[in-house]
Amino acid sequence: MRSAGGARTASFPGPLAWSAWRRGPLLRVVLLAAPLPVLFAPTFTTLWNVWMENPNYSHGLLIPPIVAVLVWGRRTALAALASRPSPWGSALVAGGVLVHLLGIRGDVTLLQGYGLLGVVTGLALHLGGWPALRVLAFPLAFLAFMLPGPPLLMNQVSFGLKSFASRTSGNLLDLAGIPVIRQGAILFLPAGPLAVENPCSGLRSLLALLALGALMARTGRVPAWKRAVLFAAAWPVAIAANVARVVTLGLVATFHSLDLAVGKAHDVSGYALFVLALGLLEAVRRILRW
Repeated sequence: MRSAGGARTASFPGPLAWSAWRRGPLLRVVLLAAPLPVLFAPTFTTLWNVWMENPNYSHGLLIPPIVAVLVWGRRTALAALASRPSPWGSALVAGGVLVHLLGIRGDVTLLQGYGLLGVVTGLALHLGGWPALRVLAFPLAFLAFMLPGPPLLMNQVSFGLKSFASRTSGNLLDLAGIPVIRQGAILFLPAGPLAVENPCSGLRSLLALLALGALMARTGRVPAWKRAVLFAAAWPVAIAANVARVVTLGLVATFHSLDLAVGKAHDVSGYALFVLALGLLEAVRRILRW
């Protein structure tokens, strides 16, 4: 601006402009999200340990960066929305904090994680209202894949997968002319016993493929039923790939050595299993004419 004499003077935002800047969406996000690292520090530490120590949830490390990319890709749609804060957001934040505290009190990682999701979802609803929440619905829901499942349920699923893999693999090896006696999850082959342990149940691949299937289902403009089919296909794909792995190890044990089957072949087949499952999932996507 200029003074009466024409000289330039310093220009400062007026009260209304300053007030608008203070209420800007970015600043509000920063101010409201700033306490999260402190409040949820124990949860972040616990989740990190789970990702590092439990192979079934090692994919969880990739979920937050993927969600960040998904949110960034929706920045234009978010910017075009009129901000309509909802009071329900504050209620959801309070509920999330309560669940988080209950999780810490009972040392239940799952509750702590869902408390975190509740707080993040509540902040989105508080800042942008229901329109913003609809835009962010998938990224926020996708965060659930970084959390460990209920231990009792996961143990039951793992046991079911292990039983199916050992039974089906034993039948297939028998059809191939290899004598097999199955006792529980142990296949007694001519070369010796081949046990289908918990790490070989296929649960790890199933959880990772469910996350990948959900991500793949969100690409492209396709009917909802195709998205549902692709996501559900992760179950039979993971099971089929794991059966193929056990059969392959049985063949290696029979025609080469049991030591190779439970050693190097076992480790390599784990990576090959996921590549096979990924190929099968892509085949389902192509069959659906994505």
